[in-house]
Amino acid sequence: MKEAIGNSFLVTLAIVFLFLIMSLLVSSLSYSKAYKAKNKVVSVIEKYDGFNADSEAEVNQDLFKMGYKTNTTSRRCKQIDNMTLLHDTEAGTYDYCVYEVTSTRGKYYHVVTYMHFDLPIIGQYLTFEVRGDSRVVYEGLVG
Repeated sequence: MKEAIGNSFLVTLAIVFLFLIMSLLVSSLSYSKAYKAKNKVVSVIEKYDGFNADSEAEVNQDLFKMGYKTNTTSRRCKQIDNMTLLHDTEAGTYDYCVYEVTSTRGKYYHVVTYMHFDLPIIGQYLTFEVRGDSRVVYEGLVG
């Protein structure tokens, strides 16, 4: 009887270990996709010197190629003090937010993308933000 309990304990321990390793792998893949999407949005904003219709079209095309998650929930971007919301997740097809921030040196853009875990029932509650900022966009500089 002692060996039967030992074997079941080892099998349970192995299952828990495999579950932890798989969850670590899934979370790192989801984080890398959200981080890559954030970097893509920031680079396109810097390419077009701001967030406009052309940059939004290129961002949507790049996120489609990347396989980033489309907006399926009713999540809305948070209103943050001193930031103007330019792209809301509810307005677009992809799950990201773009804010414009005016500083003394010029304006820059704050981007928020989301890590998604597609698990039944609890998957909608497991989203985490990945944030980043663009460089300052200097307008009207001569020289």
